[in-house]
Amino acid sequence: MGYRSLAIGAAAASAAAHIFSVSAAILSLESTPIFPADPGNPAYLALLLWIAVAAVSSACFVVSLAAALRSSRSMYRFETVECYRLVSAGVQGTPRKRPEGKKPRDGTQ
Repeated sequence: MGYRSLAIGAAAASAAAHIFSVSAAILSLESTPIFPADPGNPAYLALLLWIAVAAVSSACFVVSLAAALRSSRSMYRFETVECYRLVSAGVQGTPRKRPEGKKPRDGTQ
């Protein structure tokens, strides 16, 4: 269960970073003229930086969302197989047998 919540949390954090960077890129785009391009202008450089950050955060968002879905699907499959094993066996668990010659550890040693 921990892997599923970790994957969902990573996807949520990535979504927040994605929304922030895209909104910052849009605000920078509104305040900076694209044409004519002036590479020495700090506002233009900030626009390019925010566009790059938005592109990277978009890629990270897609990857983390895919990982969350994959994690959720694998956990569902694992739980389904475990449920089938318990139902088909008819018992909750079988006692484990110890190999011959080995004695159980005692907590005092």
